[in-house]
Amino acid sequence: MRLPGPARLSCTVAIALVLLAGCGGTDKEAPLLTRSSSDASQQVQTYFRGVAATVTGQQEQGKQVGLGPAPCEGRAGETATDDRYYIQGTYDLPFTADRDQHTVFQTLHDTWKAQGYEFTEPLNKLPSGDWTLTARNPTDGYKISVTGYDHILRLLIFSPCYQPPAV
Repeated sequence: MRLPGPARLSCTVAIALVLLAGCGGTDKEAPLLTRSSSDASQQVQTYFRGVAATVTGQQEQGKQVGLGPAPCEGRAGETATDDRYYIQGTYDLPFTADRDQHTVFQTLHDTWKAQGYEFTEPLNKLPSGDWTLTARNPTDGYKISVTGYDHILRLLIFSPCYQPPAV
């Protein structure tokens, strides 16, 4: 049974909310890296191009659905009241009909494992028959969540929390 489009989108939103819970705290004791939102956005796009190259062999495939900053959240869901932010990129990446979705996800899993990523949500088959996978690059804290819909991957890519550069 496949979930209808709105229900699949709800699943994507639910996954995003789970990922955001660990996106960064509002603890002022913890030092944050300083980075401009444009630099963080470029890094999100670089991650997308890497996934596109792994899945399709081309870096410029797919569609950017959204890309932008949001205030960091604490563990209890409180929103930062200062300038701390993270970047979220949302992308749709089609892959050819001759490729099985599970095979595409297994390729991503194996590639990320070889690159030393941590799996925050394991490779998982949903009741709809689609697959999900969420990983984090421990070297820079960026997270990638992928959910399959037929022959399209929905990617949510999150930067860690940053402090904007002083003006």
